[in-house]
Amino acid sequence: MKTMRNDILNWPFAVCLGLLVAAPLYCLLLNPYPEILLRDQWRMAPLALDYYAGTFRVADLFAPHYNVSILFYKTLFLLNAVFLKLNMPVEFMVGMFFVFIYSCVVLFAIRRDIDDRRMLPLLLLPVLFTIYSQTQNTLWHFSLLAVLFGLLLLLAAATVFFLDKFLAEDGRPRHALFSLLCLGALVVGETTSSFIALFALLALLGLQWLLRPGLRGKLLRYACGAIPLCLLAGGLQILYTRILWPTSTPYDFIELLSNPGERVLYTLELFGASLCIPGIRDYGLPALGAAIILLYAAAIRASLRSKTGSSLPVFLILCSFAFALVLLIGRSGTGVGPATAPRYVHGMRIGLTGLAWIAGVHILRLRSSRLKKGALAAFLCIWLVLEGASVAKAVRYNASYAASMAEQREILEARRYEDLARGIYNPKLGVEYIRRVDADLRRLGLAMYRNDPPPSAPDRGETPGQ
Repeated sequence: MKTMRNDILNWPFAVCLGLLVAAPLYCLLLNPYPEILLRDQWRMAPLALDYYAGTFRVADLFAPHYNVSILFYKTLFLLNAVFLKLNMPVEFMVGMFFVFIYSCVVLFAIRRDIDDRRMLPLLLLPVLFTIYSQTQNTLWHFSLLAVLFGLLLLLAAATVFFLDKFLAEDGRPRHALFSLLCLGALVVGETTSSFIALFALLALLGLQWLLRPGLRGKLLRYACGAIPLCLLAGGLQILYTRILWPTSTPYDFIELLSNPGERVLYTLELFGASLCIPGIRDYGLPALGAAIILLYAAAIRASLRSKTGSSLPVFLILCSFAFALVLLIGRSGTGVGPATAPRYVHGMRIGLTGLAWIAGVHILRLRSSRLKKGALAAFLCIWLVLEGASVAKAVRYNASYAASMAEQREILEARRYEDLARGIYNPKLGVEYIRRVDADLRRLGLAMYRNDPPPSAPDRGETPGQ
């Protein structure tokens, strides 16, 4: 009898593991991964070229990427150059692996919220669909974004996962240490991600302080470690971008505070664009954004009022708000760009995972069996239709994207640098810069040239400085 009961409790978890494995494999088959360097990666090529020239400096890994530091990605980029000759598809797989591990953390966190474990796959399915449907954007076509986004999710989720264990009745102080170590790694490795996670974490701690008085002692002890890390992140930001590299683009806070009505409207458009519903224009997008914000607020209140459960979905929702705030601050001096830009939409979609999680949990807690089944069926249908439309859009986009990458590769192979499409490199670098970098990549057999036979007469291209 006991063995049968264990089997009944274990088969849902086995189904969940199957879903966890199937989702990233499907994305790997769905997306075309280019061999060529894209956009900001051309600015990082000198890291690899300096290594082969013997002029590499460790300090170059800490140099700011525009306004931020991306130590983890630069280190991965350099290791890729050293051991794999800049095999760019491998970077995509690393980013996918980060998201896969993040999904595993989500699964173990969701188990805390489910009383009937047989319902676990039904809740995990829309959550996984939301996580991986972001392939409709440029996320999985640009390994810099793929790696950093996966790293942000993994370290941030681990921070809150261990925080929940510390705040639990049977929590141990070591869980607080694990949480702070994950947060510290995030602070050191990727400045933009750390600010998003820190803002969301501080908001989460504040809400828990207000709504869960019984946890205030543990919250205070945790804050004694988390707040210094916040100050450290701010100090590193100032050190990297204002003292060591004073030529970096400064923030324009006056511009941020000007035209508050336009900033509010832009924020609403960011939230509205996160659903990726086609055909929404003009005032429809801000209205949709306002509705999503109200749903987020209701979901946060409902989740934090619960006596038990993971606070990770609340944190994910707060990450969307933090992403919008960091975007407004970080882009205030350089222009925020269109709210529907793919590089912005994928960050704003983080909160949808938390919304699906909280909605599913509360539906499963309904007492009426008939009402529960009807609400759950409606929820799954609506959510899968929305995210299925995203995947269908991704399939169409991927076909045109693959054709574009093939054309751009031909342009590079023919050395027609003036004909390069806008998306292949950062136009601010100039055609001559791309010409010199591409010559060195050919000579060293890096990136798309790594399988080519060595040239009989090496090109004379100077390695550009940092």
